[in-house]
Amino acid sequence: MKLLILVYLLPFFHVVPPGEANNEKDIVGIYYTSDKSGQIEVYELDGKYYGKVLSGNNIKKDVHNPDPSLRERLTLGINILKDFEFDGLYNWKGKIYNPETGKTYKGKIWLESEKKKLKLRGYLGFFYKTVDWERAE
Repeated sequence: MKLLILVYLLPFFHVVPPGEANNEKDIVGIYYTSDKSGQIEVYELDGKYYGKVLSGNNIKKDVHNPDPSLRERLTLGINILKDFEFDGLYNWKGKIYNPETGKTYKGKIWLESEKKKLKLRGYLGFFYKTVDWERAE
């Protein structure tokens, strides 16, 4: 029975193989979104990490923002990654804002492929979605 529970829960945990530990500032840089239609700059501010929209094919007003005073602003320049903190080994945890829906999700990000790929995972309860961003050279 314990084995069955373990097998069921395993997909909910992200395991990084040993030897791929990160330094806190490794995620700082510019990344292409998963469909290559935009660029996001990940930067550090006061010990936390943020991701700002630098460019994109789908720049429009932030009409779905839950704060009515922000609905007239353009999505260009907004932070879609907020308050990410390094766990000391592999992951950064914070919030991911989706301007397409106006929703903010708990998030986790980590690096793969020799630190050239940033993986983002947004959580809604037990459900999650993961996307890949490629580091711009």
